Amino acid sequence: AFCPPPSPDVAGIHGRRVYEVWPLLDGKHRFFCGGRCITGPREDFGFNCCAWLCILCPTIFYFAVVASEIGKSVHPILPLLTGLLFFLVVILLLLTSCTDPGILPRQ
Repeated sequence: AFCPPPSPDVAGIHGRRVYEVWPLLDGKHRFFCGGRCITGPREDFGFNCCAWLCILCPTIFYFAVVASEIGKSVHPILPLLTGLLFFLVVILLLLTSCTDPGILPRQ
């Protein structure tokens, strides 16, 4: 298979990790924790805040107002299960928004 030679601006980056050379390749993603955590470009910040608010606001309202009444009238385990589900949602959202999305370098 034919492999074209690397472009001049990419020369000398072999052996380095993606998060070290990503700014050199004009990438807009941001890397944290030594490349273990990756987020989108700064334009995605508003969308991430919106997603967090859409999860946190109803959950805070539920636990502040509704959970104690449901725990008394229906079953005490229900607020605990809701808390477990909330914990799972937060973990999965963090994994979705902070892990490698399979970035393909630009050609």
